[in-house]
Amino acid sequence: MKRLAHYYNPNDVADEVCVFAYKDQDWEMATNVRVSGFEYLGELERKCRAFHPDVIRCYEANRPYCDYALILALRLDVPSYLSLHDMSIRYYPRLADFTAVTAYTETLARRAARYLRREVETQLNGIDSNVFGPRTPTSIDKRVAHARYRVFTIGRDDPVKNINTAVRATGILSRKVDSLAHVVAGPGTEKIAFDGVHLGLGALPERMVLEYINWCTCFLQVQLVSDIGMAASEALMVGRPVILTGDQYGNARCLINESRGIIIPMEKVMDSEFLSEALYVCLNRRYNHDGIRKWAIETYDAKRLRRQEAERYLRLIATNEIRPQESYRKAISRRLLLTTVLAELAIWKARRKVNRILRVLPKHVPHRRRSK
Repeated sequence: MKRLAHYYNPNDVADEVCVFAYKDQDWEMATNVRVSGFEYLGELERKCRAFHPDVIRCYEANRPYCDYALILALRLDVPSYLSLHDMSIRYYPRLADFTAVTAYTETLARRAARYLRREVETQLNGIDSNVFGPRTPTSIDKRVAHARYRVFTIGRDDPVKNINTAVRATGILSRKVDSLAHVVAGPGTEKIAFDGVHLGLGALPERMVLEYINWCTCFLQVQLVSDIGMAASEALMVGRPVILTGDQYGNARCLINESRGIIIPMEKVMDSEFLSEALYVCLNRRYNHDGIRKWAIETYDAKRLRRQEAERYLRLIATNEIRPQESYRKAISRRLLLTTVLAELAIWKARRKVNRILRVLPKHVPHRRRSK
């Protein structure tokens, strides 16, 4: 919980942070971070006005909440900040009207900049180097604890995560080497029953994720996205080599070299034979684990990245303080933008309602014959 509070209030940049969460309860996350629930825009606006924010931030471009954030920022005349975290989210042009837009990987930032036709900064998710560090694991499942070759994968049961290919690859490799164990964690992976090599554990708490990262010889994540995600960053922070997908659109190919792991080309990511060969190389290569960790701290350490995020908030607040000198024409433009956002939100809600009705209607309604 403390880590989450630092995420919402980086470097304690704000005296107080209020996280408005749909249908949540009101509760305190930390001394200066609290959560407030809401069910509709009117209630959200009332609570937001009472809080008197200096900046309104929206986490992810999910509708209608990103519309709510932009509407409130315009009504309260404060800067708006949108952060993007999910490649599967569809963008729409109005998102470009947020004062600041960031994305948590370079690939996502380029994609958003292309769609929104504006600058999108990269804000990497920080990893706490004090939490994710080398230590002796003590809670590993006895069935895999003492394997000679140890592979760990994190990913939910989703085709994008490409778990099946990873499992097939370690299955092939297990017929060529002695004593191989492949542990897979994440929602839905508990369906992978232990077969002497593979063990699915389902979703794990952070403590157990750290245990298995320290246990593994290498971290394997060959998803159909070529960016370094949070789990791979955590493995690197511990000092473990990684096997990741890479192409010219993602940051993995730029950041991972032979001293930190192996990159699987996107065109080979579904090739379990190719992947098994890469695994064999990685498992038998000698890595400088301290060197990997040192690089990860320089790249992903939460303290540095929280400081970067705090500076962004301060810039936004400073921008708002000089806005009273804004011209009359710009003020009119802001009012027009607010009217447009409200109209677009109403249209989107109406379309969503119609689509829901259409989904429940029968596909074919037979015509009644008229009686003579």
